[in-house]
Amino acid sequence: MLIDPNQPPGGETGNYLLAFGKQFRIILVAAVVFLVLSIWNGMFRYVLSSPLQNWQRANEELFVTRDDWDVPHNFTKQMLNATSITETLEILSNYLENKQVWCPEKRRFGHRKDGGKDICVARPFNLVHRQCTVYSFGIGRDFSFDDEIAETCEVFSYDPTIGLEDHKRGQHVHFFNTGIKGEKSRLSDKYRTKTVLEIFRENKHLHTTIDVFKIDVEGSEWEVIKDMHKSGVLSRIKQISMEVHIGKTNNYKERYQILQLLEKAGFKLFQSEPNLHCKVLSKANAMKEIRSCYEVNYINMNFLK
Repeated sequence: MLIDPNQPPGGETGNYLLAFGKQFRIILVAAVVFLVLSIWNGMFRYVLSSPLQNWQRANEELFVTRDDWDVPHNFTKQMLNATSITETLEILSNYLENKQVWCPEKRRFGHRKDGGKDICVARPFNLVHRQCTVYSFGIGRDFSFDDEIAETCEVFSYDPTIGLEDHKRGQHVHFFNTGIKGEKSRLSDKYRTKTVLEIFRENKHLHTTIDVFKIDVEGSEWEVIKDMHKSGVLSRIKQISMEVHIGKTNNYKERYQILQLLEKAGFKLFQSEPNLHCKVLSKANAMKEIRSCYEVNYINMNFLK
């Protein structure tokens, strides 16, 4: 039997394999070239783009994720139809645990457990070094949040209950022996209290963007939120990190309505969790306990426009 030296082993099968191998290599090389060119094009566009253009692209990406998460809820209808205190408590709890929008990048400042706060740092909520302003109400002698975020921002800390006089703590934390109030104050008359509007005016911050507004004031937040909405200062705030104390009350509907004032001002909840250090108010079911306080974090969606 004569063998053609140009014929690959395996005859027609060998020819087929050789042809397939050549086609596969061509496709593979084309794919690699396409991938390299795509990466190069993206880098080239980013380098040549202005900071504003890069910010706009990041902003558009956050808008896309917002549209995926920003789903209208029906808690208002449920609350209107509720007929018992237990039912309104459960609806309020469900509302507080219902994240309304997604923040693609978060950072925790302060203690990893109680005392620390998760802050959205995705553009445009990122903290620009030495160009950001933070307010912190309710310290309780735990300055871990204030001290850590002061590495980036100027911080104004307030608490009249811990026995400290006004002072500057380090270079970038300004402490005031003052509490906040709404139209009414839950603090004793022996403490000095002011509204948020009065404090902003004193610090010449009426026209300043407040990057983070942290508040943990043991139940005074309800009157404070109402007063902030009435005075219009909410429009200056980019995000709020707050511990809400729902407590025992006959009117959880009012608590819900006060939180709705934040939504009306443009705020959406991006993170929420019950504070496990707070007592249990009720057991909604075998799998869920309703705590008396929740850690909630809002971003002001108006800053995305």
